[in-house]
Amino acid sequence: MALPTVVSGSVLLVMVYLVFRSSLNVQAAFAPMDAWQHFRDPKGAIFGGVLFGVCVVLIAVSNWLPIPLWVLTLIFGAIMLTKDVAMDFFALNRDQFDELTAEKPSTEQVVRHVERKLAQPESDDENVMVALDEELSDSEFEMTEIREDSESSVAEAESPPTKPHFYASVTVLSRLPWKVAPFVIGVFILVEALNAAGFTGSVASALSRLFGPEDSARSVFAASFVLGGSVSLLCNLLNNQPATILITHILQHSQFEAGDYTKQVAQFASVMGSNYGGNLTLVGALAGIMWSSILKAKGVDMSPLLFSKYGVVIMTPIIALGCLTLAAEFATLI
Repeated sequence: MALPTVVSGSVLLVMVYLVFRSSLNVQAAFAPMDAWQHFRDPKGAIFGGVLFGVCVVLIAVSNWLPIPLWVLTLIFGAIMLTKDVAMDFFALNRDQFDELTAEKPSTEQVVRHVERKLAQPESDDENVMVALDEELSDSEFEMTEIREDSESSVAEAESPPTKPHFYASVTVLSRLPWKVAPFVIGVFILVEALNAAGFTGSVASALSRLFGPEDSARSVFAASFVLGGSVSLLCNLLNNQPATILITHILQHSQFEAGDYTKQVAQFASVMGSNYGGNLTLVGALAGIMWSSILKAKGVDMSPLLFSKYGVVIMTPIIALGCLTLAAEFATLI
């Protein structure tokens, strides 16, 4: 897969340049800024980044670990959520402690302060009277502030809080793509229903007849283009994750009989199709659905037709040349 990957990546760079070359000369103006100032919790961001990096590394080597992939990701998600809940709980207790220990000026403190000012020697009696008037005015102002603080505290206690106590935890959970979940669950149910109905066996048998029982140049080229192209299209009907599971059921079915090289090409072409096909339309990949939802929440409208326009133009030659390179690489081994 190294050679098809290099070829596909090179074609991608060329296609992106050709399609967007007219926009490359536009200068984007960015105001100078300190990125760290935009982090609400810099230490938490570092902790989350390190945790995410470790999770990605373990996912990459998950085939050699005795832990299922879903358990691995669940563990790291639970660690991060536990950290957010613990920090929210600590912040809540700290705010309550600060409110209890906060010192407010009492009437006796104000009187003693005024007496100390009056006890200081002054050369001019008028200055003493002016200072006395100022201190009394200040004391009245401080007493007014105390009364206003008390009244505002009562009002705040009676009114509902504008910010939840467990702010980070509630924010994280509220930003999860809950609206996308029914769609993903629905297509997964559809895939399993097709598998239970015998659809996968029928397709596996048809592919076996198309490729033939022995390895040949024709079989590897057919497997590469048929699986690569069909999976790319199927991603935009089911989404790339359930489409990959459906194709996996087909290729692992007992009725799928082909040469060893042909089977390998079919598997690699399915991997390429599930990754490339997800860029043809917004619904081709879960990432595209989530990305468009985030843009919509930020007030940015991404047209599905505009996305598909660029996606089809850029990805079609990538899919074709990727499948061609994969087939040619295995054809030399036969």
